[in-house]
Order: sequence, then structure tokens, then C-alpha cells
Amino acid sequence: MKLLLVVGTANDLIIYNYVKWLKKSIDVHIDVFEFFPNKNSRYGNEYYDEVASANPVRIKIGFLRSFNYFPARRALEKFLEHRHYDAIHCHWLLPETITARGLKEHCNKLYATFWGGEYETMNMLHSHRAYLNALDRFLSGIDYMVNSVSENKKKLKIFPQLAGKQLTGYFGSSTLESLFKLMENESKRESKIYMNIAPEKYTVMIGYSGKKIHRHIRIISEVVRQSSNKDKIHFLVPMTRDASEKYIQEVESRLNTSGISYTLQKGGFLSDEEVARLRNATDITLQLSEYDGFSRSILEALCAGSILIYGNWLDYETHLNEKDLYAVSVSSINEGILKMDTVISDFSEFSERTLRNKEHGSRELWSECIQSWIDAYSLCK
Repeated sequence: MKLLLVVGTANDLIIYNYVKWLKKSIDVHIDVFEFFPNKNSRYGNEYYDEVASANPVRIKIGFLRSFNYFPARRALEKFLEHRHYDAIHCHWLLPETITARGLKEHCNKLYATFWGGEYETMNMLHSHRAYLNALDRFLSGIDYMVNSVSENKKKLKIFPQLAGKQLTGYFGSSTLESLFKLMENESKRESKIYMNIAPEKYTVMIGYSGKKIHRHIRIISEVVRQSSNKDKIHFLVPMTRDASEKYIQEVESRLNTSGISYTLQKGGFLSDEEVARLRNATDITLQLSEYDGFSRSILEALCAGSILIYGNWLDYETHLNEKDLYAVSVSSINEGILKMDTVISDFSEFSERTLRNKEHGSRELWSECIQSWIDAYSLCK
């Protein structure tokens, strides 16, 4: 089988492992077309048969900025000239992807997968409506949409043209493999000590990346203002990806004035083992982002026994119910901080409720999840 993946970044953690497990499982030739090359990623291209990059020109002046996607779209169209695939699979439905002309002409079957947030946040020509109109036309032309059960149900209500086209697929987690191995031999207390954290403190992770949407500064400020447990907590602030140097400095400055002990991770991607230890060392995860999908990072935190406190404006409830996972919902950042104090005051009871989360984890390994994608591609002949 010959497959083309159209993605944001080729050597992304998920795409890398996705291709790795497809190659281990079936006889497949996989090319990747990326819009945003990342030369600093610790993941390579060794599993890809060919990688092509759009390398678009970044326009910074005035209204012209909104036309940035045109050169990238054209690069994809040019790459496809004189090529044909059994399947083209578009991951992360960017304007560059959904406006590309002639994708169906270059494959037997055209697949698409939402990565979270596109429908709510993407713009085209400074217009969210323009993006939605283009997305609607694009989805009318695809053969299959592959997403989780809950995501498929949600999108079917919005795009009725997807009826009969939806397939189920879940991304696995290589970090979970490392996490389970680590948890067999290392307790939360030992992981804290390894990371130079006072083991008696309650570790509180803010978000899982350096994106501003995680609202690090506001959350830190509210903890300082409201919490009665400032002397008992230790902040974990992972900012090893998707963060600008300026924003890291702003967050670190606020942490320094908070009076609360912290670990801020920056300066490059963490290995699976390092991420596993971070997850194992986390007692409470505050996911009070402006918006976000139900990411693998959050799932890893749950499977490590972290107590997740999340904003009910995030679309998490359906995912949690689907997987029978326990988490705590709040309606605001302020309520989230108050709930954090409640959890700390009765930590053993809340920890008991997370046991089923740990049991769920084995179903999320790539060795289990890859079969659903193989089944999806079996339809492309």
C-alpha cells in the first residue's frame, strides 16, 4: 500500500510513532508532506519513505498576512503532480489542506482526521466563517473521517455529510509504555526525589506545554491570591514545546515572585522516560486552558494517577465517559483553585478514585491502538 500523510509537522511525537507502528504492522510505503518543519525536534524521519516540506514564506505586513496559506497550499499541489496514492490522509485540517485542489485525483481514497480545536479556532482570510465554509466543502469530498467515537458523534451533528463515512481511530502513547515500566519500579515519592522535589509536597502541574492557552500566569496568580495551601504545593510547569523565550521568561518571573516552589522545564523536548517521570511525579493536574482537545498528555497524567481538575468549557466529559475515567470538573479558574485545596485536604480519598484510570492505560498503547488505523486503510483499495 502507498500512503501519503499531510500533516503539520512530520517529526511530531504522534506522527513519528504512528508511522513507526504502521511500518511494524503492515507492508506500507509512507510519504509525508508537512507544512511546518521543525528542525529542533528530537524525532527523526527514519520511518518515512519521503518527506516534503512546504517551507512557506512568512508574510508579516498588514492584511497580506492572512494570505500566508496560499504558497503552502500551492506547494502541496505541486508535490502531488504526477503522483498517485492508495490513500491520502489529512491530519489537522488547516486552511492549507482543506483548500488544496485536486487531492481526490491523486488517491483511491481520501481520509481526514481532526486533531482538536480546528472547528472552534481556525481562521482563513481573517474570517472564521470563511474557514468553516471551506471545511464544509472539503468534508463533502472526503471518503472517510477517522476519529474517536465521541469526536465522530460531535462532528456528525455539525456536518451531516459525514454520515456513513466515519471510522474509529485512536492515537496510542509511547510515553505510556515508558510510564508503566517506570511505575513498576519507582513510586511517586521516588520520582519526586529524582526530580529534586520535596517528597512531602503536593505537585501541581499547570497545563502540559508552553502554549499561552494554558494561562500559566493567571493560574499562578490565582493560587497565590486564593489558596490556603501555598506552603504545601510545588508547581510543575513543562514548557519544553510550543513556547516563545519571551513567554517562558514571563512565566518564570511570575513563579519567582509567587513564593511557591516550582520546577519549570524548558530548553528542548523530553525523552519518553523523562515525560513518564514527570507524569509519575504529578499529584494534581490543573487543565484550565482557554481551549484544548483531549490530548495524550492529559490521558498520560490520568493513567499515572494524577487527579485532573479541568474546566467544563473543555470538551472532556464525553471522552472521560467513553473511557470510564475519573476527573473533577469546575466552571472557572477560581473554582479550580478552590477545588485544588479541597483535593489536598482529602487527598487519599481523591486518589482512591483515580485507581480505575491506571487500569485503563493498557488499552492506550500503540500496540493496541494501531489496529484501528490499519482497519481504516484496508478500505482504500
